[in-house]
Amino acid sequence: MTRYIIRVGDRWVTAIYDTRSNGIGFTSRKEDASSWSRYETAQDKALVLRGIFAQEVCIEAREEPDYPRSWNLQPQAA
Repeated sequence: MTRYIIRVGDRWVTAIYDTRSNGIGFTSRKEDASSWSRYETAQDKALVLRGIFAQEVCIEAREEPDYPRSWNLQPQAA
């Protein structure tokens, strides 16, 4: 399943709770970034982040399994 992650400068977004306070989480590890299922949602978030930070804001697509990571399941080899 294709999902979308956001990078601000050299950090990846982990969460956006509230843009008026300290409600934006970041990580330096791409694999820990939060993802959004719709490009339009990621684009809306990226536009907000672009208005706050004076750094490059990018959206990347990545393929994820069609089940939550918390299940700790590995994809089956074909």
